[in-house]
Amino acid sequence: MSTIYAMSRGCPCIASDVAGTGELLEQKYLVPPHDVDALAATISRVLNDAKGMAEAVEHNVRIAHSYTADVLDPRRKALYQALRERTEKYLAELK
Repeated sequence: MSTIYAMSRGCPCIASDVAGTGELLEQKYLVPPHDVDALAATISRVLNDAKGMAEAVEHNVRIAHSYTADVLDPRRKALYQALRERTEKYLAELK
């Protein structure tokens, strides 16, 4: 959630490629876990590329908007409804 929040605020983001961050960030902004040299190199590359940073910010804001409550709530509701219907069907078959 912290990555999505930072993205929504227009921050360029760099993260380790763990826990779903690969679904949020482009590969060029992901570094292997515990790789300090890769992290330092990526930070340096981003800081020295104003155009690339602007593109990353634009991308991040766009992606973050797909994780807002007004987008996710209907999807959650549909998932819960489908789960309920399947559970009810399964329980009815057991009788």
